[in-house]
Amino acid sequence: MNKHLTRFGVWATTTSGQRKRLVERLGPDWADVLANRVQAHIVRLDRELNRPMPTGRLLTSEVQQRNRDRLIHGLTAA
Repeated sequence: MNKHLTRFGVWATTTSGQRKRLVERLGPDWADVLANRVQAHIVRLDRELNRPMPTGRLLTSEVQQRNRDRLIHGLTAA
């Protein structure tokens, strides 16, 4: 286990040959590079599936006034 190799606490079983190739390809902090890629992939999938919350439609001044009137009526009727 190589928990000390990554700040995310993510580790994988690798052979010395695999680690050598990963270091050549991604650098000595290869575990963090892979963890960042996995995290970015998860975030991208979440955005694709859940989409941002809609900001809502703009209300006309008439609708805003009607809502205020309903609110005031509800508060004074109680």
